[in-house]
Amino acid sequence: MKTRIVWLLLGVLVLGCSSGFAAEAYNTVFIDGAARITIDGDLSDWEPFGVAPLAVDVLKAYQKQEPPVLNKELSGVFRCCADLNNVYAAFVVTDDRLVFGRARPGKPFWDDLVEIMVFNDSVRSENGELEVAKIWVSATGDGLTKLEGREPPSGDRNFPYLRSELGIRGVLSLTGDGYVAELKIPRTVLEEWSMWGSDRSMKANVRVYDDDSEGEQNFLEWAENIGDSMSAFSEIVFSDVITVEEDAAASKDDGALEIVLSEPDKAVNVDEYVVRQLESDMKIAGAFEKNRKYSWAAERFEKIVADCPLDDVRMKARLALARNYFFMNEFDKSQQVCEDILGSGPDKKTKLDADMIIMSIERKNAKK
Repeated sequence: MKTRIVWLLLGVLVLGCSSGFAAEAYNTVFIDGAARITIDGDLSDWEPFGVAPLAVDVLKAYQKQEPPVLNKELSGVFRCCADLNNVYAAFVVTDDRLVFGRARPGKPFWDDLVEIMVFNDSVRSENGELEVAKIWVSATGDGLTKLEGREPPSGDRNFPYLRSELGIRGVLSLTGDGYVAELKIPRTVLEEWSMWGSDRSMKANVRVYDDDSEGEQNFLEWAENIGDSMSAFSEIVFSDVITVEEDAAASKDDGALEIVLSEPDKAVNVDEYVVRQLESDMKIAGAFEKNRKYSWAAERFEKIVADCPLDDVRMKARLALARNYFFMNEFDKSQQVCEDILGSGPDKKTKLDADMIIMSIERKNAKK
């Protein structure tokens, strides 16, 4: 999901921060109801709940770089709370030089960003690593928030794009000396990943990355990494229960209306929002096809064909769908899609590609 950056002058309360290390839990607020927290980068709606800040202050300096001066050139403060439906997270970052727009999809670490890692320590992969979900919030060079990450490893489905339809929301907002990143993660997602404890807790680590030198990053983290970054976590425990009145607790919808352009009163075009959602689907489907997971690719190309409002993108998805049907040996489906493409007046290249798929189908059928 991508949203326009909202420019804010954010006043942050100066509070004592607790340092986090691997063995030290972060005890925070659980709201017994629905929190009135809108994912917009303005943290004033957190204040009624008294969520304690956590200093993200364990510095890992890249050996070829001069480390930043903490609390002047780089600092990070993290907050987290939960209600009956969601986990909310917020970072307040001071950074003397912001770098956005250099990272490639799925490889975010050439930009400044924040990261949340949530662990399932009861499951390990074949090489002994813990299952971990990663969520990254950064920005593009043209002023769009980027919400990316990795879902927990599960066979070959560990692709580098978080599914926005899961309900995960994120916004990055610039301030006078850095930025704020705010997130909402549905508890149903954490439960599906087996990362929400029955005692209202989750094993996690958080990081603030500072890239001032072409991918050679320093970063701050909470749970100190001692040798194995995949095992570096502590616990967030939602132990301080607050009960709120129902009529004062209704949460705003953080859907498409929260996606705003530079002008605060101008809502995003619905088609633009849909296309940005489908950008990830195109990349995911392409990755699946490249790795010969044709049924998974076809599933996503089908979704793009059904939902995409742009003819040229939909045409590319239809051609890719025909190709993946062919790889799945579903020749009738593949040929039908190609015939539909040819009947719609495609350009020369698309026509040639569709003709080639039909020719390949004919050759396969002739060998039967």
